Amino acid sequence: MHLHRTTMLTGLLAATLASPAARAQYTLYVGNDQCPTNNSVTQFTGKPWASGATVPVGHCPAGIAFSPYGATAWVMNAGANTITPINTATFTPGPAFNAGVTAPLFAAVTPDGQWLATTGAGSNQLALIATGNTAVVKTVAVGASPTGLAVLPDGSKAYTANAGDSTVSVVSLGATPKLKKTLSLPGCSPYGMAATPDGSAVYVACITGPLWRIRTAKDKADAAPITLPQSSGGAQVVITLDGKTAFVSNTNGAVYPVTLKTGAVGTPIAIPGAYGLALSPDGKVLAVGNGDCCWLDTPVHFVKVSTQTVETTLGTGTNYTHRWIAFRP
Repeated sequence: MHLHRTTMLTGLLAATLASPAARAQYTLYVGNDQCPTNNSVTQFTGKPWASGATVPVGHCPAGIAFSPYGATAWVMNAGANTITPINTATFTPGPAFNAGVTAPLFAAVTPDGQWLATTGAGSNQLALIATGNTAVVKTVAVGASPTGLAVLPDGSKAYTANAGDSTVSVVSLGATPKLKKTLSLPGCSPYGMAATPDGSAVYVACITGPLWRIRTAKDKADAAPITLPQSSGGAQVVITLDGKTAFVSNTNGAVYPVTLKTGAVGTPIAIPGAYGLALSPDGKVLAVGNGDCCWLDTPVHFVKVSTQTVETTLGTGTNYTHRWIAFRP
């Protein structure tokens, strides 16, 4: 599953031709996951920001991942153990297929677009599904209750955040995916995670508060984490395109900007129930989903990255919870 040089060059050319800066609008997919009802995805566009059509998906929609150029979105249906594909050109869902794991949550696509990865929190596995033939599924046993997921930009390895045993699993993505290493993160119940754009590090957000860094060259965690002004509620993490800043959401009511070179934590961005995070393809907009539960009309907030201020807040309907959001490439 490693990328070849020709594949990378072709991808770079296509990415240049389909540059996000050339697009007139952003497109954000927002999962409406207030189970057992409202199993749907809403499409937002901006700027100006507007809530658009909503389509049904499977039971308890969770993580959303796009193909490299955005032709297909895959929605993890955590309550049904299935995945729903969405044709983004028509915003039409296709037939759901088996996720290969129980309770699929986070999702990622390998850089070459050939494999869809998801964590199965109910089966302690990482699944790799061939995008060209979704009946082809490879699974790897990882730690307990895997949630967060990160794939390195070169497609060589995947990392899973195992909330059940405070570990991170390192999986090599060769022809036969294998568990390569298990890392212990003391004092962390790992949840969301993200790789830096250069692939040199993976950052892990802990439900218990801190932010850990794993150096990918030797797959070794730092001696101590970055301390955030929180003791619980850490959820997801995204990293800016220049690799300088991480944003960490906290359900207690804030998104924390972290300068990765120094570990300094900036002024929190006050957002009630901050949970879902997504960075726009050009890196200028941070979308934040309110994950408050239950039966609340929670909104999505749009933050201007350069000023770290909320510009717009929109809702999608009654009783919707927004833990899972993703920008179309």
